[in-house]
Amino acid sequence: MQKIESKPAKRAISILLTAAVVLFLLLLFLIGPKSAEAVNVTITPSVTDVVPGDPITFDATILIQSNELIPIENVNLRIFSDAECTTELTASPYSSPRSMSFVSATPTPGYGYGYLYGYDPNVGYGYSFGYGYGYGYGYGYGGSVTVVYRVIVDTTGWATGTYYARGDVDSGTHIYSSSATSFTVAPDWDVNADGCINVLDAILVGQHWGETGDPHWIEEDVNKDGAINVLDVILVGQHWGEGCGS
Repeated sequence: MQKIESKPAKRAISILLTAAVVLFLLLLFLIGPKSAEAVNVTITPSVTDVVPGDPITFDATILIQSNELIPIENVNLRIFSDAECTTELTASPYSSPRSMSFVSATPTPGYGYGYLYGYDPNVGYGYSFGYGYGYGYGYGYGGSVTVVYRVIVDTTGWATGTYYARGDVDSGTHIYSSSATSFTVAPDWDVNADGCINVLDAILVGQHWGETGDPHWIEEDVNKDGAINVLDVILVGQHWGEGCGS
């Protein structure tokens, strides 16, 4: 005998299935990937390691998407002692933040006064900037814009170690920041950048013995000739004990 379900039972099953589908779609929406930040900032050093006293050039590349037409009031390079960017080195000789100078824009920017505006899909609302004094894009401009700012940092007086740089773009009402990028300030023979030239530096050279590559492609290529060999050990030895205290 065929079992016949009642209409109320069928209706209940249909409601449950519909609710399950709606719940599934809602979960996909909530845990799905967010839209990309409409203003993307990257910071790029000209080199990743320098001898104290050498300069480093930092470029901040700012991609402004078509739905985020913002003015740029200023761009700053900030220098930190930790990767989490919680300890900013504001005192001399680090002097963070450092103002960055405009280099280029593609396409050519509009400059001067005018009502400018933007919309950030990650926060879900727009900004009213009023009169902007920086490089800005408004009046319905429909394309993305790439802007580059630059600063040259002299490392004279800096302590040996690894530092972290971040670019901050001030639009007047909002700060857009890059991820932190690391760079090292140390003599070439201080291979592990701990401020003391000793057996630890020699061991690091030995671990890469016989390897070749571009000049100074790794810190263990102490004399920057592209080969890890006895010449690198000799250079470490010539500075043995420096910075290690009494």
